Amino acid sequence: MTETQPQPDSSETVQAAGRKRIWQWAVIFIIALGIRGAYLWQVHTIPFFNQPVGDAASYDAWAQDIANGQWMGDQVFYQAPGYPYFLAVVYTIAGEANRLLAARLVQITLGSLACLLVGLATARLFSRGAGLLAACILALYPPAIFFDGLIQKASVNIALMALLVWTASHIIKRPGILKWLGLGAILGALGLTRENALALVPIVMIWVCAGFRSTRLATRARWFAGLCAGLFVILFPVALRNHHVGGEWLITTSQAGPNFYIGNNAEASGRYAPLVPGHETPEFERADAVRLAESASGKKLSAKEVSQFWFSRSWDFIREAPARWFSLCAQKFLLVINRYEISDVEGYNVYRDLSPMMSVLSVVGHFGILCPVAIAGMVLARANRLSLGVFVILPATFAISVAAFFVLARYRAPLVPMLIPFAAYAVVEVRKRYREGDSLLAPAVAVIIATIACNWPINPQKKLDAMAYSNLATTLAQSGNLQSAIDVWTIALEVNPAGRELHYNIGLAYLMQQDVAKAVEHFSTAKKLDPNLAEVDYQLGTIYEAMGQLDRAAWHFTEALRINPEDNESKARLANLQQKLTPPSTSPPSSE
Repeated sequence: MTETQPQPDSSETVQAAGRKRIWQWAVIFIIALGIRGAYLWQVHTIPFFNQPVGDAASYDAWAQDIANGQWMGDQVFYQAPGYPYFLAVVYTIAGEANRLLAARLVQITLGSLACLLVGLATARLFSRGAGLLAACILALYPPAIFFDGLIQKASVNIALMALLVWTASHIIKRPGILKWLGLGAILGALGLTRENALALVPIVMIWVCAGFRSTRLATRARWFAGLCAGLFVILFPVALRNHHVGGEWLITTSQAGPNFYIGNNAEASGRYAPLVPGHETPEFERADAVRLAESASGKKLSAKEVSQFWFSRSWDFIREAPARWFSLCAQKFLLVINRYEISDVEGYNVYRDLSPMMSVLSVVGHFGILCPVAIAGMVLARANRLSLGVFVILPATFAISVAAFFVLARYRAPLVPMLIPFAAYAVVEVRKRYREGDSLLAPAVAVIIATIACNWPINPQKKLDAMAYSNLATTLAQSGNLQSAIDVWTIALEVNPAGRELHYNIGLAYLMQQDVAKAVEHFSTAKKLDPNLAEVDYQLGTIYEAMGQLDRAAWHFTEALRINPEDNESKARLANLQQKLTPPSTSPPSSE
């Protein structure tokens, strides 16, 4: 006689399935956090880790001021304030000594939570399998790992955008006034960390008004009010603060005008270039923008007027050369979707090369694969009649808003949480269609076209990588590690042999080591590569003067003054030499 096995209660089955789902998400979170922690360990010896440079140094100093009690400040915000205030909270809790490590630990935790948010949003929009895959993609995506380890706002931007996508995925299924309020607050917070994200506000406003036509008008009006209230709660205090300290109503910063000009002028390339060559750091940017605007205007200008001045300069260029501007815009859009991560100070490729784990992950984990696969997912979603138009329009709008100014990797980073859901869906749906024998022509065509566009060699990679290595070497030199600096500059020279600034910097380092022969060798090479570097001639002049070769010294000081007539140091040294030389030297040294 056979015995009938007892069947599990249906409620127990549901609970077991629920526990399994929770554990799956928990494992992904642990993997994401572990990978980010391992990455921090691999790169913790890089000088940038404990010695912030560029914008990171500015954010760090600003956050320390806030943590020390200067919460209000005394000027209209020039840089987005959200991230420094975020850092200030972390610094206040962690203390001065551990502030940078604490900030990174908080960021890798936020980055790991962002993986879950993107995964849960994808599961809600498509399927649970796609959701788990989406979470894994972000957990293993090298640029996201890189940004989580920087003292930069890109990490917070990615987390906020992941939260926005998750919130929007709930709204599209079951909208409610509190969800719209939250979405407005998230948009406001994004605007305080990545100003161009405010371009998404009108898209979301149109969505709430026109995307739910079956809902009563009065209900949509309440939702719209909730969205606006969320924005108001976050942005109005900043506008009020700016008015209090500067007398002008600015909802975020006064940097838009100069940034727009950098990306829209006759010499623009689509990448960052300072208003004054050599003044790439934040301590110069604001002062240069104000000084140049006031000099051209002939009067004192307010922060808003300075921004308007630079906007007007850009509009003049656009009116005078519309064809050139359209070409520039197309180039900038290609830069936005390009696989190469354009850095300003801390180069992605430098960190990647110094981290074995990142080197492996980056073989397939880059924008040149993510973006085409995501576009294929959008095509498939359209073919399957999924009503997700707003989730396509939002990343397109954000990409255009980045291209409207100039392109850096950290500016486009918030695109990643918006693209990953479609990329994960594409993988799952293509597998399903392949098994069922359905046509894959449309997504295949989309992938091919997008892959060509996203991987086109539009960036001068060798030059940009060499600049990133040079920044690392400069930081090493500033910390007193001259030999390591020379070694890194030499790596940069291997990447970009024509780097005149690299030869100049190596020459300076050798000069500080009192290796005059090697210093002269590199200064002379820099002079051959670019005859119009005044600082090279000045250094050669001082070397030859010290060696007693006064003719050579005088010639180089004369060259320095030809290039820069305002060089007072060269002027004084040349005047001193001319008293000893009769007649003064006017011909170049024969051996150079």
